[in-house]
Amino acid sequence: MAFLAALTWWLWGRKKGPQKATKKPDTGAPTKLETVSVATALPVQRIRFHANSSRLSVPAAKELDRLALWLKANRAVIELTGSADASGNPASNRQVAKRRTAVALRDLLAHGIDPSRIVSRTLEPQFGRTDAHQQDLRCVMFRETGSLDP
Repeated sequence: MAFLAALTWWLWGRKKGPQKATKKPDTGAPTKLETVSVATALPVQRIRFHANSSRLSVPAAKELDRLALWLKANRAVIELTGSADASGNPASNRQVAKRRTAVALRDLLAHGIDPSRIVSRTLEPQFGRTDAHQQDLRCVMFRETGSLDP
């Protein structure tokens, strides 16, 4: 036990190691406020598709419209990731995932979004643990990866 205490002292030193958090006294004086940039969050995280389909549903098309409006108002760069569940033929599922990505990309480009602001990729088909999980895998996901320089 003494060895562990000595080793701890040697590793952290006397003044290092866990210390109590100290609270600054409240002087009542106003504090300096920092300017914080508040960016709106990406309005759409994913659009879903029916099994073995890359056809946009009406709700999915509306979600892409919302995303296009958001992209026009922001200088964000996004990543599209196409996905499919692994039920059925693996080669067919890969093609469906690629077509889903292409459909979403074409729709955003048709809205006038600059292609340099969109990166697309496709995931390998995955097995869902439940029916609901399999349905969630039939999608295109969106994520903000950065922004254009001003």
